Amino acid sequence: MLICCFAAVVILQLGFIFIMLAMVPTLVAYFVDNHPGLPLFKTVGACNIATLLPVIEPMLDAIVHSEAIKPVELMSNPMNWLIVYGGAALGWALVFLCKIIGSFIMTIIYEYRIVSLERTQKKLIEEWGQNIKG
Repeated sequence: MLICCFAAVVILQLGFIFIMLAMVPTLVAYFVDNHPGLPLFKTVGACNIATLLPVIEPMLDAIVHSEAIKPVELMSNPMNWLIVYGGAALGWALVFLCKIIGSFIMTIIYEYRIVSLERTQKKLIEEWGQNIKG
């Protein structure tokens, strides 16, 4: 891993700094996440990388075609920062909204189950009488 980072620093130069600054939300998620398996880190990191890749594509394309890398143009464009940090924000929102949506869905499922059990209990009382209720 250290060799890959060193190679990225040598090849990308200033572009590596751009990538590191763009990945700050993922780094924060790593240190904040205290759940086993690091789900927050993985979600924020995936969203952050997904929005970072299209932004750094011109830089990677320049490397492939042996042209001059121009990371200053990437770093000076506010839209790139909005896209990258917006993706990370989407990852954070995804984590928190999924908890709320999951809780809502489980509440609906359990309420349906309660109504179903009460209906079954009512049928049993009608069939067997009040003695079965206990």
